[in-house]
Amino acid sequence: MVGHSPDDVESNGVTERSIDAVFDLLADESRRAAVACLASRERPIALADLAADVAARTADQPRSEISTDEIYAVRTRLHHVHLPKLTNEGVVAYNPDDHMVTLAESSAQAERAVTLTTPAVEAE
Repeated sequence: MVGHSPDDVESNGVTERSIDAVFDLLADESRRAAVACLASRERPIALADLAADVAARTADQPRSEISTDEIYAVRTRLHHVHLPKLTNEGVVAYNPDDHMVTLAESSAQAERAVTLTTPAVEAE
């Protein structure tokens, strides 16, 4: 389209800038894993459980094989880096006081991007 700017709204209400922001946000494997984990749940999850799931997904190992040190390191990065960024972009709702995390209602675009960019898990 001639004269197309990044701020132009497409027919579905999504701008190129918002798509770029979603892909920038999900460029980090831990953030993708966190969104994928939250998308598979209907209720909020404790930060400690999310950290264990993210550590397992990013290491491609069963949760039972992830060390407590690695889970703690992932928990710290989620709390200080990834969850604030996901919260600021409206993808997750995170309460640092009670350490509970859930997908925000406005996270459909990020959830769809994770679905499109994450390989399907094959049944064994």
